[in-house]
Amino acid sequence: MNRLFNFGKTVLENNSNIFSLFRYIPYSMRLGKSYKEHKRLICWYENSSVAERRVFHFDSLKNILDYAYHNIPFYEELYSLHNYHPREFGCLEDFNNVPIINKDDLRKHDLERRSINLPGAIRSNTGGTSGSPLSFNLDDKTFAREWAYMHNIWARLGYNYLDAKLTFRGKNIGEKALMYNVVHNEYIVNAYVDVAHIVESVSNLAKRNPIKYLHGYPSAIYEFCRYLQESGMSTHDLFQGQLIGVFFGSEYPAPQYRNLVEEVLGVPTLSWYGHSECAVLAFETTPFHYNTFPTYGYAEAVKQDNQDEFSLLSTGYYNKASPFIRYDTGDLIKAPCWSDGVLSQFQISSGRTGDFIVDSNNKRISLTALIFGRHHSAFDKVMFIQIRNPAIGRATLVVTTDNDVSMSDFDLSNVDIEFDLETVKVPVKTNTGKTPLLIK
Repeated sequence: MNRLFNFGKTVLENNSNIFSLFRYIPYSMRLGKSYKEHKRLICWYENSSVAERRVFHFDSLKNILDYAYHNIPFYEELYSLHNYHPREFGCLEDFNNVPIINKDDLRKHDLERRSINLPGAIRSNTGGTSGSPLSFNLDDKTFAREWAYMHNIWARLGYNYLDAKLTFRGKNIGEKALMYNVVHNEYIVNAYVDVAHIVESVSNLAKRNPIKYLHGYPSAIYEFCRYLQESGMSTHDLFQGQLIGVFFGSEYPAPQYRNLVEEVLGVPTLSWYGHSECAVLAFETTPFHYNTFPTYGYAEAVKQDNQDEFSLLSTGYYNKASPFIRYDTGDLIKAPCWSDGVLSQFQISSGRTGDFIVDSNNKRISLTALIFGRHHSAFDKVMFIQIRNPAIGRATLVVTTDNDVSMSDFDLSNVDIEFDLETVKVPVKTNTGKTPLLIK
């Protein structure tokens, strides 16, 4: 089924002009039963009682816990090693006794020992910002579920699936500045052509087809908006006054990026927290404050020793092809809030924990905090700041700028690292077009 779905999706994407009427088909018809079920489930949870919610969480956790123990060798061996058995799970609070796992634990075992070959399951993987890849399987209803939640998030800025988006995803589409994708009613921006060419194409497009939203990597949208600001172009005229909002995805929405985008475009931005493992999803309420989707998966906050930070754990309710149970996401959060005993809110502590460098004392320094958490006057002169960490206690600041920049433009106090400075004309990007903080 998934192969047929992916084949159809590819045909539609590559022939968007021919199948232009496809965009009018509601997602409930495109994605079917699972999409509709989760749209209803989100509404049900919001209107349910405390007792009903606790029963939902207990039953969902009990189901995936029993299934994994009896069908996945990795979990049977892990729980036996820790003298744990799922029959000990008798109430929601007992879930704290289930052994915690992380990416390294899973990578030590072949995919076959931590997965089951379900019909229609597809192979996926994550490298994340930590750079350590992990392969796993996703069940055949994953993407239908995912879109039910994503559309719920986007609707918070008034999004309707018939609204056209301008999407920045690091795509290379040849000579054209824009390419229409009928599947998501979006115009994909070519990341490999001059920004001036993109702006001209957007201007011509917006005159005949309103662009309501921008969507994509914060760094790419920031770069686009910075060009508009420096060129003195009216964004109201560019988008014919039709722009409603901006959706930030796949990267940490750094305050410096977000502030400039909102200033230039004059519309609100929205981000969310999720990951490739599809075991936890949270939407932004105010900048960098997130509310979890309780029906998507079970999120937990586990206190770090002698710190005000918590490890974010997740348990996916639905993916039995490669279950993730009490999985340490590798991300740190702070200020967690619980509702009826379930983690409901949190703040991102310092971006993805994979983005760090090591000082002379072998201490990890968060790049999000170092770059975006301090006042660097360099931000008035540069477009991007990235870092190389070639050795313990040494790092190179790689700045994208045409201006004169010196070390005095950076606040690097109380950091036991010897820094060098390198200026470049264009930022270092990944194969997918992202602009990472840490250059590997």
